Amino acid sequence: MMTRTTVLTLATLLAATLIGACGNGTRASGNFELVPMSPEGFDEAAGTATLSRSGAGTDVSLELHGLMPNRAYISHLHAGSCDQLDPGGPHFAFDLNGPDMPPNEIHLLFTSDNDGNGTAEVHNDQVVPEGDGRSIVVHMAGAGHGSHATGSADSHSHTHQPKIACAELD
Repeated sequence: MMTRTTVLTLATLLAATLIGACGNGTRASGNFELVPMSPEGFDEAAGTATLSRSGAGTDVSLELHGLMPNRAYISHLHAGSCDQLDPGGPHFAFDLNGPDMPPNEIHLLFTSDNDGNGTAEVHNDQVVPEGDGRSIVVHMAGAGHGSHATGSADSHSHTHQPKIACAELD
């Protein structure tokens, strides 16, 4: 029997494959790996991330397991690679002088289930240029992480908890 998570992941991968096969976009994916100095309790955290570009914008999805159960997490598209001293480097932004919130940045907010599994997906109407948006980094959600998971704009600030895992997109 397929779980809801498996069905959503397969649907996301199928959609990304069809977009790429039609010649209208590109797809990058990667596996999450723990970052150095990740908080205790995440030794088993792993999963996958996908970024798909098309004429309709950018879709980002992730699937993780090995998280703490029933906790809020946030992921961001980052400009750098996972092997940097600060894994992922700065957040990717469409406008470097713009706000640090969607739709200028890509954020995915999700809550893990009872087993420590989590999934998220978000659409942004803008297309991340090829070669940009090189990684996705996961944190536990801190103060101020609210409704912006869908990519809608809001103006409140937010604080980051320590990084847990990073997925290099290639």
